[in-house]
Amino acid sequence: MLLLVYAGFSSVLFPLWEAGRQDPLMEIKLFCHPVYTAGALAITLAVMAIMGSLFLLPIFLQDVQGYGPLATGVILLPEALAAMVALPIAGFLTGRVGPGPLALTGASLIIWGYSWFNPP
Repeated sequence: MLLLVYAGFSSVLFPLWEAGRQDPLMEIKLFCHPVYTAGALAITLAVMAIMGSLFLLPIFLQDVQGYGPLATGVILLPEALAAMVALPIAGFLTGRVGPGPLALTGASLIIWGYSWFNPP
């Protein structure tokens, strides 16, 4: 709970601190552009969803499904291997086709992959 309060204060104080700097770490004026703000919010929500699933999925597999730690690791291994292969390719393709089609494809694959975890 204390970390949540700290994060809230930091979210308010950081822009104020950066606005008064000559060489800011992050240019706060960028958030005046609606497209940039929407993109930053979308990326933030996507990362929160992915990181949340990476945290909750092992707990689900062990506590609800009854798998042991080794079995859980083996079940989650394809996700790590797929990321290891896909991320360099996505970085290369972003310069070629742009981020839009890749983001749509990636989000679709994530939704499809996690849909397999729904109970029948």
